[in-house]
Amino acid sequence: MFVPLADWATENMELLASILRRPSFRGISEDIFRAAAAKPGVVLLLDGWNELDTAARQRARVQLNSLKAELPDLGIIISTRRQSLDVPIEALRIDLLPLSYSQQEEIAREMYGEPGVRIVDEAWRTPGIRELVSIPLYLTVLLSLPRGSAFPTTKEELLRRFVEAHEAIPEHAEALRAALAGLHDRYLCDLAVRSTSAFAVALSEVEARRSISDTGRVLMDEGQVTTLPQPYDALEALISNHVLLRLGDTPGYSFQHQQFQEWYASHMVQDRMRLASEDPVELKTLQTQIFDKPAWEEATLFAVERLARSTDELQKAVCARSVLAALEVDPLLAAEMIYRSSDEIWALVADDVQRFVRAWHVPGTVDRALRFMLTSGRPEFLAVIWPLVTHEGEQNSLRALRNCRQLRRAVFGGDAASTIAALPDSPREVLLHEMAMHGDVEGLGLATDLAKMDPHTDVQLSVVSALSFRRADFHIAEILRAVSDATLDQIVRRQTLDVEEVADFQCRERLAQAQHRSIEAETDYEKLHRIARTPRDESLEHELYRILSTVEFERGDRNVSSLAETLRTHYPFVVAKALVVRVLEGRSLFHHAAEIVSAGRIVEDDNSLLKIAQEDLGQYSQRASIAASVLGPRSSAVLLDMLFELEPSRKVNGAWDPEVNKLFHGLEGRLALAPAESILEAVQARSASASVSQMALMAELLIRCRGEQSSHDRPFSNTVKSSVAGLMEEWAYRMLASSDATRMQTVSLVKLAACAPSGQLLPVLQALLDDNLQRLRAFREQAEAERWRPGNALDEARTPHTHEYARAFRALKLPETRYILYGYLDDLNFGEEATSVLVEHWRLTNEPQPVENRLFGRLDFSDVPARRATRIGDPEETCEEADTIFAVVQRLLEGDSDDQHRLAVALGTRAARLPHGRWRSVVKQLLGLALPRARCSLLVNLCLSGEILSLDEVTRGISDTLNDAKLRTWILSQSNGYELKQWLQLLPFTDKALDGFDLLTTLPNSFHHPNMLEDVVFACGSLADDEGGCCLFRLAVLFPAFYGDYSWLRTIFRLATGSLDIAHQLIDLAVHGVFEQKGLDHWFIAREIAGLLEVHADVRDHTYALLADGPTTPGLVLLATAISEAPDMPGLLLLVRAEISTGRNFAGYRAVEYVATERVPSRDWSGVFEILPAPVAELRRDLLAMCTDGGPSDVAARYLREIDEIRDIHGLPEDEPRHPNFASGVSWPFLNARESAE
Repeated sequence: MFVPLADWATENMELLASILRRPSFRGISEDIFRAAAAKPGVVLLLDGWNELDTAARQRARVQLNSLKAELPDLGIIISTRRQSLDVPIEALRIDLLPLSYSQQEEIAREMYGEPGVRIVDEAWRTPGIRELVSIPLYLTVLLSLPRGSAFPTTKEELLRRFVEAHEAIPEHAEALRAALAGLHDRYLCDLAVRSTSAFAVALSEVEARRSISDTGRVLMDEGQVTTLPQPYDALEALISNHVLLRLGDTPGYSFQHQQFQEWYASHMVQDRMRLASEDPVELKTLQTQIFDKPAWEEATLFAVERLARSTDELQKAVCARSVLAALEVDPLLAAEMIYRSSDEIWALVADDVQRFVRAWHVPGTVDRALRFMLTSGRPEFLAVIWPLVTHEGEQNSLRALRNCRQLRRAVFGGDAASTIAALPDSPREVLLHEMAMHGDVEGLGLATDLAKMDPHTDVQLSVVSALSFRRADFHIAEILRAVSDATLDQIVRRQTLDVEEVADFQCRERLAQAQHRSIEAETDYEKLHRIARTPRDESLEHELYRILSTVEFERGDRNVSSLAETLRTHYPFVVAKALVVRVLEGRSLFHHAAEIVSAGRIVEDDNSLLKIAQEDLGQYSQRASIAASVLGPRSSAVLLDMLFELEPSRKVNGAWDPEVNKLFHGLEGRLALAPAESILEAVQARSASASVSQMALMAELLIRCRGEQSSHDRPFSNTVKSSVAGLMEEWAYRMLASSDATRMQTVSLVKLAACAPSGQLLPVLQALLDDNLQRLRAFREQAEAERWRPGNALDEARTPHTHEYARAFRALKLPETRYILYGYLDDLNFGEEATSVLVEHWRLTNEPQPVENRLFGRLDFSDVPARRATRIGDPEETCEEADTIFAVVQRLLEGDSDDQHRLAVALGTRAARLPHGRWRSVVKQLLGLALPRARCSLLVNLCLSGEILSLDEVTRGISDTLNDAKLRTWILSQSNGYELKQWLQLLPFTDKALDGFDLLTTLPNSFHHPNMLEDVVFACGSLADDEGGCCLFRLAVLFPAFYGDYSWLRTIFRLATGSLDIAHQLIDLAVHGVFEQKGLDHWFIAREIAGLLEVHADVRDHTYALLADGPTTPGLVLLATAISEAPDMPGLLLLVRAEISTGRNFAGYRAVEYVATERVPSRDWSGVFEILPAPVAELRRDLLAMCTDGGPSDVAARYLREIDEIRDIHGLPEDEPRHPNFASGVSWPFLNARESAE
């Protein structure tokens, strides 16, 4: 849906309401529209953001933000001029390029046939018009002019001729004469002036009518009319017979194009210029109200074009005086006026302007005076410009050449071609590239002409590349027709331009021949690179296969490896197949070749590959690994049978045979690399007749095949999972029925179940678990009877295998799993693992999972505040798992054996992580029973569940650990005192945390260092902002070394972003020099404080108040540095004053840019943003008032110049004056005193 924003701006309603008012939407309610827009496919095209005034933009911004929040799938497209890029959405930005020559020809031919093409050709041969016809409006206007009329030479003349032709139509002239007494120009001019003065391109119904009435009264006072026209009738006449438009279905008016508005407004500017030439008061008014307002720039330039080409010498004099008047307001506006005027005007102002520039420019530097010279387009400045733009240092010349909006051919004078051609290669290439990239149309022609005859290919390629970017098809064709075949070959080889975009038939033919030559001359490497750059093309697969399977390269060549990785994205099977051929032929391979082949899903039952797969068993072989990774079912079966043959001979007389085992494991490892489908087919064929040991072997093989014991994980497909689950179930029941199966063999099936989880395996897993537990108890009884003497019973008793069963149940996230595990909670050998699985399943279902590990290697307490809030809201909250587990714990506590009590503590410790509100009495019993280590784990889980811990309990644990360390001193040294640290990190979560920190002072001296208390710092950082901040400040008071500890600093500053009180305390600490510690990165502190200034306005105000008298202490210097990292206008002024008083620079160019621009983040690219100008009129005014003489020691002048340079790069806000404060009478820029005296 197309929405003209200028139309909407005249209404006092929301966007949706404005759309639904249209006749085409009659009968459609807002609810219906919103229902449709809630689904993808509905797009709003909001046209003319640049046509809105400030108030309308603010209103639109609010409404669009609301629409985006309410209708996230609604598409939004906003069109705007480049001067107004502050659109309120973060989206992909598309810049519309000017029309290329071929596009202009196509439009002209479509509209008027071959005569239209001839008009375009003539326009391209006319300076001043050539660049205009790349804009659709001017091309259309030019083509619409009456046949046989004189050809226009300026933009102003082109529009004037269009208006004249339009008014000459009899029916238009008659209607305008009848309605407006032939004075329609006056009415249109006043409408344009009113719109431009309001920084808008549309007027509301009320404003338009008022304008018509006001103009009518003026004409009546002048005696030109005797009666006032009715505003409605006058507006209707202008709409029907001229360039005025009604804004759709809403009351409002605008010109057909903004350029028409600016052209009509230029007549008022011209009148004001004439008056200003005679009256000093009018001159000041012109400078203040017109020249100082960016919105009037185009109207001013139209007036200049018209005056400069007048036959009246008085009007030319008016134009010259206007240029000199603009020079006092903004020299760059004057430079643009000079360019748009004529040689006659230049002759009148040349002496004054050149004197001004000499006084302004610092010789040998790239400054704004150089920008003036480049903008003016006057060759008289070439002597100054030339050394800078042709500097041998590329960065220096580029900085000079890009110091203007458009590089103008005229500035290089009449001998530019020969002068540029005589330059050395490097400066010539830079200059021609920039002229082709950023030059005007005449510059394009000059760059093209010189490139055609340039003897160096690199220069020609550089120009073609720039022209291709600008879509200058006509110029590209000229070069391509003239250059040598060698240059064309380089264009094709380097892909300087897209051959498909070349429209000229002759050029396409030459490029096609060059492509053919290039392909014939390519090396294998170059061919691979070409294929990698080309979109997927099946016709290239044969060539890719041939080259990649035969090309020679050094072993481990990283370039080839990277190239193959790129090629596999489009041709995975072909690349993998070629690598397999290299293996067969014994050619060199590169890094990651095995992974590429494995991902290619190739299956080959080839005897040669089977033989290679058996090479170098017992050690890594890339060649053998690749061969094994493609083995088919038949080859896999051969290797599996070999394993069956080797397996019985692995032990000789009860001892492992090292040679046989090396061969066995090497062969097993190779077979595990084969595709899972191949192994599965071979296994299925042998399953029925397999013995217990063979079933266990095949299970281990399938586990390894999945990647469980390799460097890369290869999950089973759903089909393979289903088959593996069936095999596991069958083998399990066979092993259970057999008396030969060992627990090690049955547990291999359990591990396989974890690789292919399925609900059908729950019964058999339970049967295997029961069998394992029964036999484990028997072995432990036997080992106890044998007094734990070494032997099989002891080995089995010490290997419970319960972790493998827990892992299998953990993979089965089903309700049935929970009910099975409930039955094992009181089992002394499996109850702890069953509880762990239940807790993990509950957390996966009920708690949000972190995207990444937030605190690697540490307990993550970050969710504790949320858990506490939940517990406070519902103290009795519980869950089925907790109730079941604690009921078992209660029964175990009622038992008499120590084993039952130990199990009760273990179960309760794990279950404490769950909501368990009504089991607090049981938890209290567990705390009384648990040993220190278990008690610490229980308290940790209580804390994680949201419980506020008792300081007495934590203190008791710390005391017990310290007492224990008196006998076992290693407790405080092993792993940096890990056991004590586990207790210390709980202090912040106690009911008297601040009191608990006093206990830290009683610890051994080794624990007074911040590194030893780092876990306490991270724990404090997990608390709510103010609570965590109090703990951290208390910690620093006890141990001041924390003020220089980065972990403490990062944590406290993070909490301070959410707490105004913490932020103020940090500022006060900085003022008192607390952070002035040796070895501390002060820039880090400054950036952190800057972050607080951006978040808290009160903190910024407080900081500015502290610096009111300047940065007189090291702490205040730190605050000044922080302000420079995130300044606003008052902050930058404060830093300027500080620099003036101290002589120390606090605010660099980056700080100025931070204030003078606005950064709009990109939604598409992380870390990327677009820089737009921000209004700083007050700042510029204040800086001008602080200036002295503009010399090297004038600090304020330096900052003003930096703002001007930033404005030159990023543009000027429409509502900001050009001059810092013209009303003050202070000239800007400051000129050299000697030159200005002359």
